[in-house]
Amino acid sequence: MDRPQPDLIYFDIGGVLVTQRPDPQQFASILNLGNEPHVLTLVDHAIWAHRDSYDEGMTDKEFWNAVSGDCGLPEPSESQLDELVTADSRRMYGIDECAAYLLEELKSKGYIMGVLTNIPAPHASIVMESPWARKYFNGPMIFSSYVGVAKPNRGIYREAIEAAQLDAEKIFFIDDREQNTKAAEYLGISTLNWTNAHETKEELIQLGLL
Repeated sequence: MDRPQPDLIYFDIGGVLVTQRPDPQQFASILNLGNEPHVLTLVDHAIWAHRDSYDEGMTDKEFWNAVSGDCGLPEPSESQLDELVTADSRRMYGIDECAAYLLEELKSKGYIMGVLTNIPAPHASIVMESPWARKYFNGPMIFSSYVGVAKPNRGIYREAIEAAQLDAEKIFFIDDREQNTKAAEYLGISTLNWTNAHETKEELIQLGLL
């Protein structure tokens, strides 16, 4: 039997709406490190080594102290910490232009639009106040750092279902990581793996959602 058309569509942010990655060169500069390739690789690895914990609610100070320690440095100063948080989170002020067009089309179809994403608290604060989020999203915004659990843990999907006040079969979820969409499917949510805005639009058309 065909599934009913969804009422609500949840979108991931990083890798979907926001495609710019953290810039290790910026962080290395703030930490007074060099910009040699091996240094930038070290900083990049340190960032991603602790990112899951940051997404799940680790404080800014804890996260950047861990990154700094992995680079053989002492705890960042308060001014360095402010710079690091600002440099890391400023990517959230804008989204990919092609993704924005797709959001516009989906919203015009009458879908409730929501956010379901792994994201640190400073990023979440920017998203909630951003013009693009206010323009396109009128549904729940589920942030891992606020929930205390990150995708693909089933707890965050249960939170998303509860916040939607809908049956799981009336919810659709778009994410760029298959492990995250698979986990959502186990709870009855229909999903689509994001590749880029153009291909995702074509797949949505094929599914009858556009």
